[in-house]
Amino acid sequence: MHIKNNILIIGVGNTLMGDDGIGAYVAARLQGMELPGVHCITVQQMTSDLLEEMSRAAHTVIVDASVETAPVHFYKVAETAEAGASASHYTSAVQLLRMAELVYAKTLSVYICAIGAPDFTLRESLSFAGKKNADQAVSTILGWINGHENQ
Repeated sequence: MHIKNNILIIGVGNTLMGDDGIGAYVAARLQGMELPGVHCITVQQMTSDLLEEMSRAAHTVIVDASVETAPVHFYKVAETAEAGASASHYTSAVQLLRMAELVYAKTLSVYICAIGAPDFTLRESLSFAGKKNADQAVSTILGWINGHENQ
């Protein structure tokens, strides 16, 4: 697979809270594939310190667990979406888009991969359903990356 794009994958979640670690699992799987042009990182939560690295990427994919999605929902963050309220330890993807416009005068290309996560109990492994959804998300993201080969 030949990738011409500079793609950043951000796996979000706490690996000690069951399926909340889905984003980290997906990022680790993709990192292990050593895909050219793809860089993967994991974080416990979205914060503004990700902005600089996101601004250097052609595209960013934020991978996170969701209690509202089953099994995988992949979509581009709309540039016109409402930014919403800010919290001291969390920044939304839309807020990061707005910050990039203000700080770097750049419009980011950001996608969300929300993965259905049924179990957030205290444990260091994914549930059976969570792992199944995470593996489907890996396939979904790989398909998306392949679609950007010729851009």
